[in-house]
Amino acid sequence: MATISPSDDTPDIFWPGYVDAVTNLAINLLFVIAVMSIVVLGSNLKIAGLLKLKNQTPAVESQDAPLNGITIAQLEEKIKLTQAHLQQTQAKLAEAEKKLKQKEVSETNESRTEIVSVGAPDATANTDANDTQRMGNGVVVSFATDAVTMSSNEVSALITQLNVLGHVKNSRWQITVISPKGFSETLRLSYYRANAVRNALIENGSPSSAIEMKITESTQANANNTKVFVRLQP
Repeated sequence: MATISPSDDTPDIFWPGYVDAVTNLAINLLFVIAVMSIVVLGSNLKIAGLLKLKNQTPAVESQDAPLNGITIAQLEEKIKLTQAHLQQTQAKLAEAEKKLKQKEVSETNESRTEIVSVGAPDATANTDANDTQRMGNGVVVSFATDAVTMSSNEVSALITQLNVLGHVKNSRWQITVISPKGFSETLRLSYYRANAVRNALIENGSPSSAIEMKITESTQANANNTKVFVRLQP
């Protein structure tokens, strides 16, 4: 079967969802660091002012003398605790970022390997291996197991049946595929088959703006990505 490449205005790269998750986590961690830095900076400024006041006041002769109800020793102890807590938090953050980077590299390599294994359509499929059949206000294109494209004869048969429902050039169409959920390869094959039908409509005069593609993942038993339903929209 002749190979038909996907249309230019339809993306064929699936951006992994973990990139958004990693980005959100990094943003949240940076926000936590910023808040803690502001708190520590404010505490240091306040303590520095109190220490300066102590040095400028001759009446304060003892380190343990109360200053606004808090002794200098207590303030210094709080500073040490705060700094220790900040160092622990920064260490944990650095460790978390390291693990995230390692996980991102690992998952990216797995994603690239998967795309390579399913990205190219099978060019050894038999010609005219697909079937078209009228169903209600649409036509069902049944692809062979290893087919993702349509031959010229199959395109002609599809257009002939669609012209009975409405003129291809002047009508609006919806292309629907219900794909089994859980496998990215299955979803990618669903996309290729739906796009093959879309290209057939465009080649026969239907504007791309009048074609809607809808690929749905489902866990139901009737989910079958070899069935592409082309329906006339009102």
